Amino acid sequence: MHWSSKPNYPRPDYLSSSLKSLIPQLFYKGKTLHRWKKKIAVALNKSFFNTLPDLERVPKSDAEIVWLIYDLELNGERYHLTKVDEAFTKFVPARAR
Repeated sequence: MHWSSKPNYPRPDYLSSSLKSLIPQLFYKGKTLHRWKKKIAVALNKSFFNTLPDLERVPKSDAEIVWLIYDLELNGERYHLTKVDEAFTKFVPARAR
C-alpha cells in the first residue's frame, strides 16, 4: 500500500532539525571557525536546504561557507546519493538568518 498521498503521512521535520542542530552548530562552532578564518562546509539534503531562508550567494573566492546540496536519485532500482548543487555564502548573513 502506498500511503504518501494520505493525510498525516509522516514528513521530515526540517524546522526542528534546523533549530535544534544546524543553527546551534553554526552559532557555536561556526563562530570559532570564523574567528580563526577557516571556511565551513555544510552538507545537507536538497529538501532541507529549500526550507532555509534565502541566502545571498557570493562568488566561490569570497565564500566563507559552502552549502553542499545532495539528493537521492533513482537509478534503475537503486537510489544514489548525488550532489545536485553547491551554494557559496558569507558566514555572518547565514548565521543571522
